Amino acid sequence: MKKITNNTLFGRLTMILNLLVGVFMVISVVALLRFDKINTQLQNAKPGYNNMLDSLKRVEQVIGDFDKKIANSQEQMDNLKTKIEEEQTAYQLTVKDKKADAKAKDEAKGQLEFNQNQLKSFEEAIKTDSEQRKLAQDTLAMFQRETQPVIDNYKQLEQEVEGPRALMNTFVMITICLFLCKIVMFAYW
Repeated sequence: MKKITNNTLFGRLTMILNLLVGVFMVISVVALLRFDKINTQLQNAKPGYNNMLDSLKRVEQVIGDFDKKIANSQEQMDNLKTKIEEEQTAYQLTVKDKKADAKAKDEAKGQLEFNQNQLKSFEEAIKTDSEQRKLAQDTLAMFQRETQPVIDNYKQLEQEVEGPRALMNTFVMITICLFLCKIVMFAYW
């Protein structure tokens, strides 16, 4: 004959776990709603935050481009100065040489003047680029002042969302664990 066991304890535990699962589901939903409220604010602020970061990066890129352009012009100027010194020496030798014809002297003088004019144009380009770089830096400083409240607000929302997210995750995990325990107790019952 089969022995009949009394498993009412498992039945009662299953009913208590049903009640706990229901309570924790409600608490999880409330926690989810609190998290969703703050997360919605965060997601609404995100496009503006990203746009401002992109604007700041673009201005920083412009400043970097001007830095590269100024460095390149400076390098070309240094090379041109070396070339002008060599041409001045060659021109002076040509002028001192009695055998050199007027055409050679004019060519040397023309090349020297051409390179000196090029040097002046590089100096003007550097001056212009430096002024534009300064304007870009001023624009960047202005953007940073204007965007700082938006960035601070976004970072504050990011911090505020972490607490409700962790709380919601905790309650969801508790609910899942209770549900699994309920399944096991029901199976024994």
